[in-house]
This record gives sequence, structure tokens and C-alpha cells, in this order.
Amino acid sequence: MKSLKTLSFALCALLILGFLLGAAGGSDNPLIPLSWLRGEYKASLLSKADKSISDGMTAAEKAFFGSVALTPPDGTYKIAEGLYLTVTAGKYVELAQGAELTLLSGGGMFDAAYSKGTALDLTAGQKAGAALAAGHRYLVCESSSARFYASAACKLYIVGAYKTDAPSAVTMPFTDVARGQWFFGAAEFAYGNGLFSGTAADKFSPGLQMSRGMLVTVLYRLDGGTGSVSGGAGFSDVANSSMYYYTPVRWASANGISVGESGGKFFPDRSLTRQELVMMIYNYASFKGSSLYAPAGIAAAFPDYDSVPAEAKSAFNWAVYAGIINGKDGKLAAAAETTRAEVAQVFMKFLTLV
Repeated sequence: MKSLKTLSFALCALLILGFLLGAAGGSDNPLIPLSWLRGEYKASLLSKADKSISDGMTAAEKAFFGSVALTPPDGTYKIAEGLYLTVTAGKYVELAQGAELTLLSGGGMFDAAYSKGTALDLTAGQKAGAALAAGHRYLVCESSSARFYASAACKLYIVGAYKTDAPSAVTMPFTDVARGQWFFGAAEFAYGNGLFSGTAADKFSPGLQMSRGMLVTVLYRLDGGTGSVSGGAGFSDVANSSMYYYTPVRWASANGISVGESGGKFFPDRSLTRQELVMMIYNYASFKGSSLYAPAGIAAAFPDYDSVPAEAKSAFNWAVYAGIINGKDGKLAAAAETTRAEVAQVFMKFLTLV
């Protein structure tokens, strides 16, 4: 009886493997990248099947899903580990096999004259058409390439091998940020979009505590702020107009963005807490007219939700629902201090909403 059960499991595994190979390699279908098969597609199937199917797979079958190495076609391509790229009208981004592109905003198309093979519209679950839809995620199939042509200014999110004639590709001067570190993409994004400066010519200081003055300065830059600001509270500890945060603090106060002031002071050099970070970004989103919708109490799944002050609960619910923040050691950790790397990561996620 036991051997019959084992045989059944093995047959199930082989049927699934045969189905995947047939779907990917038919004469009418392009080969689907194995990275996608072993990721989203395989995960979706296995989540609906009994775990014993996976246990019944042979080592060779498992190796089929786990041994793909996608490399750039040549030295003109770069590898994006999660890159936000602003592309002006008339510019292009060429993607190699296995690369993913999400059109966050704007418009464009895959140029047939410079593309080969097929791309998939993962959001729609079908082959990609010529025109790309905002908010959709696209995957370039195996033995394929795709050139995205921007018909209007657009924002893209790219993972994988790409090259572009857009002038916004970033080269960072920092010696303390290396490819492969979890915050590399966030640092590249923050620096490339002019939100963060280095703490020195060659230092990003990812582990340095973020201050309240730093945060309002980033928000001010994000809003395109230049010049002086009228209105806003005058704080006794923000009286020196030569300080980098002088105008941003007054701007944040005038527009209802800043929180945490007391006794006529702003405390610009005090370390920024996760609660202050979430609340000020929430207030900025409101200032920009972004959606603040979130199901009530969605952040209650975190064990310390009840300890979050009442005035911050809506902001945390929104941030969790929007995917802007994750837990810190499994908790919301509202009182925990933040680092420059952590805040850069939050802004990289937040930009897709503004």
C-alpha cells in the first residue's frame, strides 16, 4: 500500500512537470523563463497541491526548477536588482530574457523592430500587446528580448538585465554601498532621484540614524521644493537660516506634515522614530491628494498594534496596507529609531503611490 502511495505521488509530480514543459515549449508558445516557472507559477501550483507532491519529486525534477542562471547578453547591459527609472518621451529601455518591467506611470510600447520573441503581461495573465498598460508587470520570455519605447514621460520599475539611452541611469560615488546589499536599490533610488545626499563625498552612511530634520528635508525635495517658504511655525531650535533643514521644517509645518513638536521646538537633530516616519509620510500623501484608504485595523495583525498611539493607528494601517512598511522583528515597533537605509527603502516603495 505504501509503495502504491509513493508511486501515486511520483506520477502526480511527473504530470505537473510534463504540464509545465508542455505549456512552456509548445510550437505556438515561447519558452517561459524558468525563473518565473520556479517562482510565481510553481509556487501557485504547489500551494494548491498536497505537500506530498513536492516530496515525491526526484532530485532531477527539483533541479529543473532550481538551476537557471540568467546572465546579461553582453557588457552593454546592466543588472537591476530593483531599479526605479524615470524615462522621458522618445527614450528606450531594452530588456534581456528573464527581465521584468513594471510601468508605474506614463505610456509606451514594445517596439517590434527592436524586439524578438515574446513578453508576458503577468498582471493580465496573457501575452503582452504592443502598448503597455500602466500598473502592469511584464516579463521577457526565454530566448527573447524587448525594447520599451516611451511615448510619454514615464516611471518604470526594472528587475534583471537592461540597457537604456535614458540619461537617468545612476552611478553612485559611495564606498559603503555595494551591489548585493539589501539596501543597494534603495540607496541608488534615493540618490538618483535627488532625495538623499551623501554624508560625505564618498559616504552614504546606511546605518546612520535618520534625524527628524533629515526626513522633512527629503519630503521637501520630493515635492520639488526650492527657495523660501512663507508661513509655518517658528521654532526656537530652528532659528539659524543657514541650517540645511531650516526651510524644509517651515514648509512641513505650514502644510500640516510635521509631527512631534512640543514647547515651541521641532527637535531637528533627534533620531526619527518609525511612528514619526509613518505619520509624516501619511500626512505628505494627504497633502498630495493620494489615496489614504486602508481597511480598519489591518495592522492589528502585529502583536504590538494596541501599543500604537491612537493618533498614529490610521497612518500605520495605511502604510501596512499599501506595502510601504513591513514589520521590524515581527512588530510595528513604533518607538524604534530608523536608519538612512531603512528610510530610503520606505521612500522607494512610497514613490509608486504619489
